[in-house]
Amino acid sequence: MATAAYEKQVLDLTLLAAEDLSSSQFYAVIQNSSGEAALADSGPGLKCIGLVQNDPASGEAARVRVAGVSKGILGGTVAYDDTLVADTNGKLIVAGSANGHVVGRALSSGAANEVIPVLLGGTGSAGTSTSVITLPVTLSAISDGDVITTWTPGFAGALVKASWVTQVPTTDADADVTLNFEIGTTNVTGGTLTLSDTGETAGTAETLGAVADFAAITAANTFDATDTISLEAASTTAYSDGAGYILLVVSH
Repeated sequence: MATAAYEKQVLDLTLLAAEDLSSSQFYAVIQNSSGEAALADSGPGLKCIGLVQNDPASGEAARVRVAGVSKGILGGTVAYDDTLVADTNGKLIVAGSANGHVVGRALSSGAANEVIPVLLGGTGSAGTSTSVITLPVTLSAISDGDVITTWTPGFAGALVKASWVTQVPTTDADADVTLNFEIGTTNVTGGTLTLSDTGETAGTAETLGAVADFAAITAANTFDATDTISLEAASTTAYSDGAGYILLVVSH
């Protein structure tokens, strides 16, 4: 694909290369604490400043494109108009992390190790927009296993927080269930809740409008447009009545 027409209006910075970048043309870089260009090799949390345009050795001048359109090397498959972040090799991948700093937007599709035109100019961190999804749950219908099975949101993002709200109080004194989220076949780290009942001191499920937060979600919480999300139940002692809903906060 000819990309010259894209590359007319640009802004490049010249920085010293903090390391050997002679094999890193079109890779993402950061500006380190010494003001030098270093490969963005620690994953999506890094705040990349742009894509290196030349192939400098350590200590030589690195020309870094920070605005306009640049060629960029891919670390995985992307589609036209995908939002891009840097992976742990400084290559560009689809944003799917709440902590991913946006490098730019794909102007064509491509696969790993291909070079495509990228519209630079990040908008901060991927996942700065949030949505709240309501998941109704009937307690009497729960047994160990999936409560919600392989729902596909259809966009990339991350699970941020979940809370239970009691809508129909239970009358049970010995019912329990532990709920957790799963992305694909991997459990989210954290993000669990054991509901209490009338036989326990803080009977969350017995009080209309009572709110209980799931444990903090700390890892394994990102998903892409084709990933599935499930809600699972474990250690269930059956409820005879009661219902509520889960407020699931996602970033995207």
